[in-house]
Amino acid sequence: MTKTLRIPDEYRFARAFALTVDAGDALGLLMEIGALGSPDVGIVRRTREILIPAYDRASDVKDWDQTHTISVLREALAQSDSAAYLAYQVRNNHRAAHTAAEYAEALAVVGCAADTLTLRRRPWQIEPDDLSLPEWRKRVWKLLREAAMPGDALPMPAQLPATEEAPT
Repeated sequence: MTKTLRIPDEYRFARAFALTVDAGDALGLLMEIGALGSPDVGIVRRTREILIPAYDRASDVKDWDQTHTISVLREALAQSDSAAYLAYQVRNNHRAAHTAAEYAEALAVVGCAADTLTLRRRPWQIEPDDLSLPEWRKRVWKLLREAAMPGDALPMPAQLPATEEAPT
């Protein structure tokens, strides 16, 4: 008789497991333990794809703050750890509707973790009281308002809740 290890699908367990492995192995580990599946990872690909034309538009209008934001997010989402974090945070996309706030918060954490001048942090290490997180929330809300997001993959700018928008 073989026994299978059953790991609760709770954030604190997923976070602990993600932090115990090398940043390059986080995505594979979460998929192996069943916390993420292939459909969940699709949000990362769709996000990276939509950031390409958003970058071009920001460059055309010379919005350098926005181009920096998009560059950091695209680079971060190419990393396994950041991709795993975003996918895990919005993994119920195909099962139940997630809110724009959850998606925006996950993107802000990814950007905050990647946008450092010295030690690069992992998204799983960002705490709510991180000093640069509020700035990243503003940047992400601006990006979501201005970018045309594809279908049901991401929240459309018109669907963003006005009460949760950060001031520009």
